Amino acid sequence: SDEQLARTIYGYSKLAAKRGLDAKRFVDFAATEVAERTKMEGWRKLRILRAVAPMSGASTDFKRLMASQILSDLDGLDAESWRAFVPLLVELNIHKRAGVSKSLGKVYTRKAFLYKTPDLLLRSGLPMLLHDLFTTPQ
Repeated sequence: SDEQLARTIYGYSKLAAKRGLDAKRFVDFAATEVAERTKMEGWRKLRILRAVAPMSGASTDFKRLMASQILSDLDGLDAESWRAFVPLLVELNIHKRAGVSKSLGKVYTRKAFLYKTPDLLLRSGLPMLLHDLFTTPQ
């Protein structure tokens, strides 16, 4: 299942990082498995991306592929996931693609009306503000 795959990749990534293991083959395996699963929720893919991204074997292409897939499921990200995802977009220069900033703004606006506490608004909106990703409505 998707949950088991996410837990396995997350767990091995943490173990490999802690022990300094070369994980090139593992990252290649993870990339093919995750790329094939188009129905996996965005928050699970983000969890995998955050675990695999700092590893030496993770290619930029894999990171961009994962981020693009997560972009298609932005509504599925909670405030904490949103806070972690926006800096990854900027790091990978995906925010410069046409329509990405506008899409982020639309989804965040919908989410902002659902958040009842100011803390959630601040935590999820601060990365967008710091990276100048808020767009003005037209």
